[in-house]
Amino acid sequence: MLNLQNTVNWALPYIEYSPLNAGVNGEPAVSIATLIRNSLLGPANQWSWNRKEDNSVSTVAGTQDYTINLTDFGFLEKCSLTDTVGNVYELKDVYNNLPLSMTTALTSSRSRPLAVAVMSVIPGTSIKIRFMQVPEAVYIINLTYQIAPVPFTANPITSVAN
Repeated sequence: MLNLQNTVNWALPYIEYSPLNAGVNGEPAVSIATLIRNSLLGPANQWSWNRKEDNSVSTVAGTQDYTINLTDFGFLEKCSLTDTVGNVYELKDVYNNLPLSMTTALTSSRSRPLAVAVMSVIPGTSIKIRFMQVPEAVYIINLTYQIAPVPFTANPITSVAN
């Protein structure tokens, strides 16, 4: 079974058995492993085994912003909208770090959204997205996203022997 302790044991001969747990709670091994995992699982790396989909929320005509409860959200890959007859419209532009401005919700200026942006993330709770163009109808929001990396936790090592 692969775990942080096995990785530390594997690395010890290469670093002449210098302790990787010289600090409190398995540090610095825990922080090093977390940094490496986060760099591999963070944007813009996309992995099929780290991907999830959500279609739990629908648009409301005249509403531009939506809060979606996703406890494991990392970053948004794709977004599409499904109308009431089953037509699927993929949004070409998906922004994770470029906010979109609010637009007028007047009935005459509503249309099918062309882009989506992640406006805010509350880790472990929810995300808020905003569409470019205020939706004129009800659509199911289909999100494809990468799961947030989970940090390693302390794996206390009782001794390091030569």
